[in-house]
Amino acid sequence: MNRISYLYLFTALSLSSCLLPTEKGKVSLDLSSKDQEARNRSKKSQVAVASVSLVNDEIVITGTDLDGVTKVKVTQSGSDSLLSIVSKSATKLILSSSSKVALALNTLMTLTLEDAYGAAVIEVTFNLPDSSVSTAKIGDDQVTTAKIADGAITSVKLSSMGALTGQLLRWNGSSWVAADLDALTYAGTWDASIGGNPNPSAVGGEYYIVSNDGVSDPGDGNSRSWSQGDWIVYNDVTASWDQISNSSDVTSFNGRTGGIVPTTGDYTWAQIDKSTSSIGDISDVDLTTTAPSAGKILK
Repeated sequence: MNRISYLYLFTALSLSSCLLPTEKGKVSLDLSSKDQEARNRSKKSQVAVASVSLVNDEIVITGTDLDGVTKVKVTQSGSDSLLSIVSKSATKLILSSSSKVALALNTLMTLTLEDAYGAAVIEVTFNLPDSSVSTAKIGDDQVTTAKIADGAITSVKLSSMGALTGQLLRWNGSSWVAADLDALTYAGTWDASIGGNPNPSAVGGEYYIVSNDGVSDPGDGNSRSWSQGDWIVYNDVTASWDQISNSSDVTSFNGRTGGIVPTTGDYTWAQIDKSTSSIGDISDVDLTTTAPSAGKILK
């Protein structure tokens, strides 16, 4: 009896678990919610990218589910470069490269981000926004003539460097400074009786005309005598003031200097040119009386 019951039970189980080819029906497989979520995630990467930027030689990616990224590569012009993950969180991924990677500007390239579920491919183009590159970020001698397109630099991009109307840039031996086209530029008058630097910010060729006599230092440590009408000229090479004697004054006469006015006793009879003098130039001769008659002489 037991043997017959066992055989019957086995036969019933076998028949209930199989469908014959001639029978129509469906077999469904119920999965748990956890298993279903795993299947959905396995279809593609979970990474979602919101933005890509280049900051201080590092690529910064923002988005969601970025903490699961395990590998990143950049592809440009058919060449792949593997990037290193500097740091990552769910919303930010910072990348760099252990070797030099040149990223072409204004050129389409792809970033491939891989995680445990697959790979996300993002197309990016790096552009330089206005004012993003300062002179401090450009190495010395890196901008060569070959790298500058003809006509690319216009006059509005040049610094005025404090130049005034009609001035140009002149090399003073160490730097470029604004200077006048002419060799000398009149800047005003200077009172030598007071002294002092005529203009601490003077440029080469700037000159002043001495308005009053004096012995003074124009600010370069060289005190000297100045006469009215002299020129004091700034020399930007030596950073000092040069003196051009241009006054019309007699430098000295009978012990007197400066503007000299003749006085009595300045000249002797021997110093006078008699050939140009008339009888009237002789003192005590009265020419106002009746004219002498013929044959008379002067005593």
